[in-house]
Amino acid sequence: MHSSLFLAPHKLSIRPWVVHDKSTIVIKIREKDAAIVVDGQHSETVHKNDEIRFYKDQEQSLFVLGEQSFFEKVQMKLR
Repeated sequence: MHSSLFLAPHKLSIRPWVVHDKSTIVIKIREKDAAIVVDGQHSETVHKNDEIRFYKDQEQSLFVLGEQSFFEKVQMKLR
């Protein structure tokens, strides 16, 4: 059985976390190996006693804008 921690899922029943932009979130793997999955695309195995750190990078990310907003896409999927 796997335990899951969702930081910013795209599921309506689980809410994303909102943290200060200077925060660092540290997750320590305590009991056994686990998998970390980023954007449902990239997977990496992490091992017992590993630490995963999340923080704001100094570099900005560029995103492609589509024809529909996120909320329009959600509305279409819920119909």
